[in-house]
Amino acid sequence: MSNQKYPDFGSHPDADLAEADALLMKADALLRRHRFGGTEPSPATIDDDLPILTEIVEDLPPVPTPSAVTAHADLAEQLVELDTELNREIEAWFANELPELLAVELEILSRQLREKALAHLRATLLPMLSARIARRLDDAASAHLETPEAPDDK
Repeated sequence: MSNQKYPDFGSHPDADLAEADALLMKADALLRRHRFGGTEPSPATIDDDLPILTEIVEDLPPVPTPSAVTAHADLAEQLVELDTELNREIEAWFANELPELLAVELEILSRQLREKALAHLRATLLPMLSARIARRLDDAASAHLETPEAPDDK
């Protein structure tokens, strides 16, 4: 099974790794020759120049450009102006429309209150007044029956 060809790599993975290692060694040798003029560099010089692959490099947030800052300030100013304009429009609408709306609603409320008061009067006060009137009429009729009438002199 170790002699089997892999379709993705074209050869055995160990051979590919060996070939990659050889290529990296040649590239390192080439870099050393051009960078240091053929002399062997000290290990400290190499470490100072190349980043370690295990270091975590954090992306810093982008610094806002001056145009973005001014655009933000302009937007904030426009929002304040819009808020002021909307408040003025709302206050003007209330000043014009609210009195009329209140007059209509108060008229409706007044009519309803008058109707309820009359209905309550008819239900409670009218029977009481009728009873009082009936008692007086009865009292007057019985008083009239109790007094003898004077004979007429002819």
